[in-house]
Amino acid sequence: MELKNPTRRFASRLALACVLGALLASALPAVAAAATGISGRVTDAQTNEPISAAGVCAYKTTTESAVECKNTNVNGEYELAGLAEESYKIRFTATEYTTQWYNDEPD
Repeated sequence: MELKNPTRRFASRLALACVLGALLASALPAVAAAATGISGRVTDAQTNEPISAAGVCAYKTTTESAVECKNTNVNGEYELAGLAEESYKIRFTATEYTTQWYNDEPD
């Protein structure tokens, strides 16, 4: 996943490991989350450097409402914990970057 901007782009890698209790990603437009949550790392697509303070929000696909939002840490890492077992769209935002949805979901 890349965020596109005329001058900046960034990418996010979602953790898929069960030991982290993170998430299940499918080829569908949504991300299915286990009861524990979603975690990952947001990086610049060109430099692969972590992006700190990027906003990461999970939206229910059924209601389009945000249920959990966090900012990435200095290493570009985030964790959205305590999510119910449902499908979510994940939105990434950061200063100087264009907003991007996981799997290129439309805004």
